[in-house]
Amino acid sequence: MRLLFSSELGVIRRLFRFRRRRIEDRSESELRYGLRRIIIAWGFGSVFFNTTFGAPFAAYARRLGAGEFFFSFLSALPMLSSLAQVLSSYLVEKTGRRRAIFVRSAVVQRLVWIPIALLPWIFPKGPVLLLALALLLFTGSFFGNLSGPAWMSWMADFVPLKIRGKYFGLRMRIGTVVGLLSASIAGLVLDWWTPPSPYTPYTVLFIAASLSGAIDVLLFLKVPEPPIQERTEPPRLRDLIRIPFRNENFKRFLVYSALASFGFNIIGPSLWLFALETLKMGKFWANLTLMIAHMVAIAIFSRMWGGLIDRYGNRPVLRLTALGLAFFPVPWLLAEPSSWRWLVINGFVAGMFWSGLELANFNLLLGLFPRENKSIYLAAYSVIVGAVAGLAPVIGGIVLEPLKGLHMPVGPWVLVSYKIVFLAAFVLRLFTALVVLPMLRESGAKATRTMLREIYGEWRGSFEVLFERLRRRGQNR
Repeated sequence: MRLLFSSELGVIRRLFRFRRRRIEDRSESELRYGLRRIIIAWGFGSVFFNTTFGAPFAAYARRLGAGEFFFSFLSALPMLSSLAQVLSSYLVEKTGRRRAIFVRSAVVQRLVWIPIALLPWIFPKGPVLLLALALLLFTGSFFGNLSGPAWMSWMADFVPLKIRGKYFGLRMRIGTVVGLLSASIAGLVLDWWTPPSPYTPYTVLFIAASLSGAIDVLLFLKVPEPPIQERTEPPRLRDLIRIPFRNENFKRFLVYSALASFGFNIIGPSLWLFALETLKMGKFWANLTLMIAHMVAIAIFSRMWGGLIDRYGNRPVLRLTALGLAFFPVPWLLAEPSSWRWLVINGFVAGMFWSGLELANFNLLLGLFPRENKSIYLAAYSVIVGAVAGLAPVIGGIVLEPLKGLHMPVGPWVLVSYKIVFLAAFVLRLFTALVVLPMLRESGAKATRTMLREIYGEWRGSFEVLFERLRRRGQNR
């Protein structure tokens, strides 16, 4: 661990010492100062997101009395509030005050978790408590969506293009390490702390996470904000909404992202149920396979992908990683209760590819579209892709419902309902990676074959030098 963090500190020092001519009103010292604060802020933000979402909240909602349908409804609230991103983009284009929009809305998103944590101490268990929970979650999701386009438009103008891949790779790596630690601590607290009231651990965790999230946002108060391009007249919301759909490359990217999002999210809940109920994994092994191995790989490989993005562009990295992730469902198709532990390796490999895909996708969002009206491009993308991501698991559940009880031996394997969904996800991912993604264009990006050929040549040369040194050392002995 000490070596890991000393390595990260060294990367931060080197990363922020780049030479660059002044960009508008920013000096190099202001730029380095802002870049440092963004990474420090994400450490606190990672604690917030990894504590308030996932297993801790699922257990909390169930303890408050949320049934299957109501829990699915709570999971859909972020999608229902995603139209706030259109409002955010309109406010950004009209006022140009991205920092103010982000800070004010994101602080509300974080602090709303304090009343969520206090709900069981205010209301008795019942419909009123669940209604209050839904209203507070919707409020948090609404303001979180309101902050998104403002933040992304701000970062697109603030982080220099030539270090963007490496910088956000470092941010992802640090956030993943912090998130892994915070999620582990949250799990230990919930498993081992047994006070008189079962609600106490959740209240303490969520209030601490809320305050950590608020610190994340407040650190942005000192991050410089480049001026947005001025308009001769205020934009009309109706005109803004039409702008992205006149851009052919945006439409290609949107089609790819929507199909990819559907292919990734259709199997999300099914993986957990298949692991726990069909493969009979324990909770530890399920977490190790689907979360921990994935996050460890992200922490290890995000720096590598960031460097490749800066060197070759986002498109070749996106094509390679999308193809790699297309095969993620295949080992799950072959898994049986007697042979599943090797799925941990599959989770690690998926995390390796996922870190590259997330970075390339994020950098494309920041750099693919024109600076003018960038926030409306980001909002349109997020609303549509978010809606697809929300609908995908619902459609997966609809497919699974009539297939309950399916048990068909196929050679040494058994075909069950979940594997039908896994097979559909594999076919859709492969189609998206091989047919849809090549249509996307990125100015200045190199071909995927060029990237692979040069990487292979460099690795081969490195191994040849290493073997030659080992051979000489052996001869000297």
